[in-house]
Amino acid sequence: MTGSPVVAINRAVAVAETRGARRGPRALDALAGRPRGSPTISRYWAARAGLLARIGHVAEADRAH
Repeated sequence: MTGSPVVAINRAVAVAETRGARRGPRALDALAGRPRGSPTISRYWAARAGLLARIGHVAEADRAH
């Protein structure tokens, strides 16, 4: 389960909570190349948008879809 995209997304959110919000989107970058057909794609974009909004990158969060 450690290689799962869902685990990686959850880890990125945990990183943002424990080590600072700015590190969260960077932790998601490893998943950015996954194909759009992935079942986790909506989770990825939702997490990315939430983390970007949290650090004040509202326009970029709005484009995260």
